[in-house]
Amino acid sequence: MEQSIELMRRRHAYFTKLIAGHNIHTAGEFCDKLGELFEMFGVEVFVNVDAPDTATISITCEGYDYEDYTVHDGVDGGLATVSNIVEWKPLCSSEEIDIFH
Repeated sequence: MEQSIELMRRRHAYFTKLIAGHNIHTAGEFCDKLGELFEMFGVEVFVNVDAPDTATISITCEGYDYEDYTVHDGVDGGLATVSNIVEWKPLCSSEEIDIFH
């Protein structure tokens, strides 16, 4: 499990680096600017209908496992952020985990 969490941290860092490198301030911008990049690798990215100030990065792993990361609009004009909370399904049950605690 620790190996999985370390990979999640590395993905989080990469998504954060993409946000900074592309000067992205909103979840919508994240999808508009990076959606095609993620699509090339089979990763789904979409703005959440019920919470339009967030977007989801949904990675399908082996079997039916998945990891979902949430991108939030930046605060007070700042850059968008990636949540530390990742929803994932290891084995048979879905759960949320704070990858830094």
